[in-house]
Amino acid sequence: MFTQCDAIVDAYIKLGGTRSIEEIKEWVSQNYTESWKDFGTTVPNASQFREEIKQLINNAKAEGKTYIDIISGEVHRKLGGYPSSNHRMATCCEVMYSMMKPTDQVIYAIQKGKGARLVIRYNSMCEMNF
Repeated sequence: MFTQCDAIVDAYIKLGGTRSIEEIKEWVSQNYTESWKDFGTTVPNASQFREEIKQLINNAKAEGKTYIDIISGEVHRKLGGYPSSNHRMATCCEVMYSMMKPTDQVIYAIQKGKGARLVIRYNSMCEMNF
């Protein structure tokens, strides 16, 4: 059974040596089955989600915006690992909820509350203590 490491070595040999990550991913996508779609993805943790959301809020504040709408799916895609069968969307959403202040509001959430379309409006002028 071929592993992802085998696929990387195979791509490296077939492509003739040093290549970019994008070239390796493209070659693997073209030469292996759909089961390889998660190839090369990273899985962010709660701390990474928290730092990214803080940065987005700080950027909005620096730009003079009074609020920013943050979408869970966009945060997760930016950090990697989504979409994939090994995503951490529930963790991303939990972090987003945990960072809410009384002045923030949920704009959209699915019934279970943890999905790629969760949208929270954060008041960027509020002091952040996370």
